[in-house]
Amino acid sequence: VYVSILKKGKVISYENKSNRYVWLQVARGSLQINNITVNAGDGLSISEECSLKLKSDEMTEFLLFDLA
Repeated sequence: VYVSILKKGKVISYENKSNRYVWLQVARGSLQINNITVNAGDGLSISEECSLKLKSDEMTEFLLFDLA
């Protein structure tokens, strides 16, 4: 489990292994994940993307779960 707070405009990347899954939960703010916008309260299941680009649209707090 990863927890992060990103300032507005900040961009980070996450490399997912091909045999793993990711669940991302936005607690506060707004985030673009590979050009998909998610807002506070939204969750996103990711299974076939190996490279994730996360960009905050505003001060954003989220959790990223690396799942088997």
